[in-house]
Amino acid sequence: MNELLNKGLKVQSVKAWEWFIRLLGPYAIKNRHVVNDMLKILEQTFSDYNPQVQLASQIAWEGLIDSLIHPPVSSETCSSVIKSDGFTKGLKLIMTPLIGIISSKGDMSVRYSCLNTWRYLLRKLGSLINSPSVIKQALEPIFEAVFQTGAESESMSLWNFCIEIFENFILAKTRGMGYDLNDHLTLRWLPWDLNMLGFHIKMIDILISEAAKSTVKTETRSLICDTSLRLFKFILKGVQVELANQSRKYDETMLILKTVLSFVKKIAEDLTSKAWDCTSLLFLEAVITDLQPSILGCPLYKVAVDLGYINLVQYVKEGRHRRLRGISSITYMDMVSPVVYLTLLHFSVVFQSALDVLKVEFIIERVDKYLSFLFSSYDTWETLHVVIDILYEHPGSSFLNIWVATSKGLKNHIDGSNDNLLLKLEKDSFGYLSLCYLLSYPLVALRRLKESTEISELSIISSQMNLELACVIEVWRSLYSSVKVTSQAECAMKNSFPEDLSVILNGFFDENFSIYSSDQDLDFLSLCGGIVEQILITSLQGNGNEDNSNYRRSGGFSNSLDFAARFMQLAWTIRGTSVSIYLVTSRVFSELTRFVGQLHLKQDILLFMEIISSPLLLWLSHEDIQDKSTIQQLQLLWIKTLNNLQSCWPPLIFDSSFLKLQAPLLEKTLDHPVPTISEPTITFWNSTFGENIKLDYPQSLHHILDKLAREGRVNLHKKKSLPLEKCQSRLVTSKQNRVSKRVEFVEGGMNCLEENARELLGLKRKRLELTEHQKEVRRAQQGRGMDCSGHGPGIRTYTSVDFSQGNEESQDSQELRNTESILELLRNTH
Repeated sequence: MNELLNKGLKVQSVKAWEWFIRLLGPYAIKNRHVVNDMLKILEQTFSDYNPQVQLASQIAWEGLIDSLIHPPVSSETCSSVIKSDGFTKGLKLIMTPLIGIISSKGDMSVRYSCLNTWRYLLRKLGSLINSPSVIKQALEPIFEAVFQTGAESESMSLWNFCIEIFENFILAKTRGMGYDLNDHLTLRWLPWDLNMLGFHIKMIDILISEAAKSTVKTETRSLICDTSLRLFKFILKGVQVELANQSRKYDETMLILKTVLSFVKKIAEDLTSKAWDCTSLLFLEAVITDLQPSILGCPLYKVAVDLGYINLVQYVKEGRHRRLRGISSITYMDMVSPVVYLTLLHFSVVFQSALDVLKVEFIIERVDKYLSFLFSSYDTWETLHVVIDILYEHPGSSFLNIWVATSKGLKNHIDGSNDNLLLKLEKDSFGYLSLCYLLSYPLVALRRLKESTEISELSIISSQMNLELACVIEVWRSLYSSVKVTSQAECAMKNSFPEDLSVILNGFFDENFSIYSSDQDLDFLSLCGGIVEQILITSLQGNGNEDNSNYRRSGGFSNSLDFAARFMQLAWTIRGTSVSIYLVTSRVFSELTRFVGQLHLKQDILLFMEIISSPLLLWLSHEDIQDKSTIQQLQLLWIKTLNNLQSCWPPLIFDSSFLKLQAPLLEKTLDHPVPTISEPTITFWNSTFGENIKLDYPQSLHHILDKLAREGRVNLHKKKSLPLEKCQSRLVTSKQNRVSKRVEFVEGGMNCLEENARELLGLKRKRLELTEHQKEVRRAQQGRGMDCSGHGPGIRTYTSVDFSQGNEESQDSQELRNTESILELLRNTH
């Protein structure tokens, strides 16, 4: 063979080498010195520049495989064969030139022939191929070399060849579960165990790392990512089989979970940094969907939140804690369940990708799918808690689309839930508060728009917000309506949810009112207006106020009204000439009109006036409102408020103290330039305060009331004495039993009892007429000097003042005395 080689007959020399090594067969191991000498010949031919010589060397190498590899007869002897020193050395000897050829950039025919030789080795190994040590020596180096070479056109066949072998190895774990092997490779794969998980994960990592290279073509990258994801899902199926094993120990389960979570964390962080975050989201979805909730959601399995992105955004933690009262925060290195870890990792990728306009549609689609699965398969409120926790780490309008996807997913889940989801939600629980904070997020997002954006970018963002804002308001209304409709059954949040939500909204509003008002933020105002409308619509539902005949309950809406009042004040502050401001304000006025129309109890009306009076005064003071719809709705609100003040139960007492409270509003409305505001106010005055005889008029109303009184438009009752005969009475006395008997007061059908003396205020004195009984008494006084018993002059039971008709004309022109004079006269008479 050496002579043939020296003569240049290399191919013939290699063929002779193959014949001789096959003749040695199993004796080759015993004749190592002979084999070592022979190997020196192929060492030269493997590196020869002639491809034909290299191809011949590959074929000859199969003879050495036959001589050194002898698979065991039974499975019982596999372990002893693998542990034998000769087997390990022989396998290493066989693999050394194969790894070198595959890793080189030589002729493709030689490399492909090398893979055929390698496949021949795998077949020869039989069931030994499943041994971890064999995989480490025979499979891993070739996979690494081929996968790192890539899937470009010239090496595609090699890449596909190894992918097929790798896929069959993975699928062996789930054979008979709908995943069949490609039998034409005839490799004896057995179901792999936990020891092989690290190998599988490493191979997927190599594939992904290759795809992330900047030199890789887009088509090739997509192919590698799709293939890697498919293989990873097959691995997860096998992992689930391992986790379902009831004899699996706790430590082994934790090892599996940590291995998988560490891998997807690496994928997410590596690909996101290289702008391939879309692929990382698909890997995260695969884990959450393919592994059972009983494992990922189990509170016994805890992993540390070692996410670098979470650590990076912790600088806003203090401010967030101040806002999210009642909700615990998840911080860096906290111990959480696997599903919480995956959710944090998922949204870390999402928030880093949300600013890329080209990816927004795909990102939102993934968020929607991810949350839909989580809401239906895991604890809904724990999921929402995690989302809210990280969502509030990213306040800004750029992330409103993520809020929209989250809210839509929750709404669909609530609407489709068959287990009365909200009935299980207790007031003040973290789920309940998370729901309130979810509905409050848009206010926070818009607040950060002006803070975090350069002036040059505002016009671009503003045009985008015009489209997004309508969607945000619609989604907000939709989610809020679903919550309220579902919670109408008897549950903890039935009556309190609008109020508790308004508390949070008011808090955010107060913290940032100066920002909103100074920035002339019309988007924020429109959003607030839409929220106020919806809250007002539902805030009285369940309180007994929506039914006009039900007066048993009251209150329970003060926080909602507070939010409406804040909106009215902000709208007044930035009103300007914008049509959109007046449009949303008009709608809010309309809802307030409907709202106050449902209030019937005195304490409710007084509470409404206490909260709304200040912002309402601002709008009633504005005499130059150009928008007709706003003026009309403002008039209707004022008129409805006046009517309810008069019709509430128990009735209000329109005395000096109440007048003092209403003086600012009356000052602006009694002489308002708009007749549809002033005329109802004057009518209200004349039927309420104008009926009162004794009032202490506030100084601020003097000039208005003086003007209107001189014009004869308002009633101002002065203190004048009543005619004595108006409320005089007579006593009829029986001399025998000395018992006094009172006779009813007669005043044209009106009683003059002390407790009803106030009803005489403002009334004109009616002309009195004598009854038949009174006429008989008068005749008895004039014609008889003795009573019917002959005891002398009869005792006069009615005074002559009572029924004196001699001054009727003057009596008709006199006004009533004040209440104190009437009561004093009654006491003296009795």
